[in-house]
Amino acid sequence: MAQTHPQTMTSGPTNGRSNDTASVFLLPDEDHPYWRSPDGQRLTFLQVVAGQPPAVASSLATQHAQAVRALVRTAAHERLGGRHMCARKLASAAARLCEEACGLWPPGSWLPAP
Repeated sequence: MAQTHPQTMTSGPTNGRSNDTASVFLLPDEDHPYWRSPDGQRLTFLQVVAGQPPAVASSLATQHAQAVRALVRTAAHERLGGRHMCARKLASAAARLCEEACGLWPPGSWLPAP
């Protein structure tokens, strides 16, 4: 897989200053195809947008769609390059992110069943 750098999405205006009330989330990428907190805690899309003002939630939704698009594009390139297992992994992750936007995967659903 290509090496990517984590991108962050900040909710709430920070104006370049530290803001204790602003929440920062790491966007899904090839290495971590899910939303997460800065400390690495995995989050669902609905957890990320919960309680956000409408404009912030809309921006997060756009970022979510762009992350899904990037995963699908990379999956296609991996498939064309003969790396089928990697392509399936990325395509599955993108599909899950699509379903998270509809609320189909609750928090913790990625954990093994007890």
